[in-house]
Amino acid sequence: MVVGVCVAWFAASVVADWREELVRPGPEFSQMPFWFWNDRLSEAEIVRQMADFREHGVYGFVIHARMGLTRDIPYMGQRWLELVKTAVEEAAGTNMRVCLYDEGMYPSGSAHGEVVRSNPEFAAQGLAMSQQDVIGPAELPCPAVSEGQRVATAVAALKGNKDEIDGHSLRLIEDPSAKIKLDAGKWRIMTFACLPSGGRIRGVHEGEEDRDPGAPAAADLLNPAAMRAFIRFAYEPYYATLKPHFGQTVIGMFTDEPSMLGRGGRRDLRPWTTGLV
Repeated sequence: MVVGVCVAWFAASVVADWREELVRPGPEFSQMPFWFWNDRLSEAEIVRQMADFREHGVYGFVIHARMGLTRDIPYMGQRWLELVKTAVEEAAGTNMRVCLYDEGMYPSGSAHGEVVRSNPEFAAQGLAMSQQDVIGPAELPCPAVSEGQRVATAVAALKGNKDEIDGHSLRLIEDPSAKIKLDAGKWRIMTFACLPSGGRIRGVHEGEEDRDPGAPAAADLLNPAAMRAFIRFAYEPYYATLKPHFGQTVIGMFTDEPSMLGRGGRRDLRPWTTGLV
């Protein structure tokens, strides 16, 4: 009888603890809202808002630079890093968790345009195709590339009256300086070129919104060298500033909506980079 009572008491206690944990979860289970930094900032205001978070049961956040950040706080500049350090150190002392965001503003990959500023060849690229239909027999020069860098020229027979090529007839033109010889029938010559997409990202300062002249240039996410530059500009300064907190208070990095072509660029392109083939 005593054993049964003890078991029942223990089970009830476990259920009660479980319910309490659901109602008031520990800080490690806190929601982590995006914390938009989109105005004039100060250490005092950051600490004040973090205290307000805790009063409402929020023990984690993602620091996100947004449109409205004042120009006296350049993204990833010294003042920005000082303010982020203030937030992280305050979090470390109050049992909070921080996730850092790797762009200013989005999509990720350009470090607020710094990647392309460091090397214009790191701008987002795309693959364009132009086509020319020909009735054979014929002999004609290989089509010129009007813009960008030639990737390949191919020719294939068209199937009947359909806008469809016969895959078995497809062949690459190995020498663009030589003439293309075609047998009787309907043929399509396709020329592929790599060129800048003209894509941008949304920035964080006035005049850097979509379609604004100052919108930061999108970077070539398929280019390993460009992405090494991105890591150097967007990740390494955080690690150098916050190294003792990585893996403890700083629990992750948030990357947002990577776009191979960027925003607002040419829509007739497919993602590409020089040297992909």
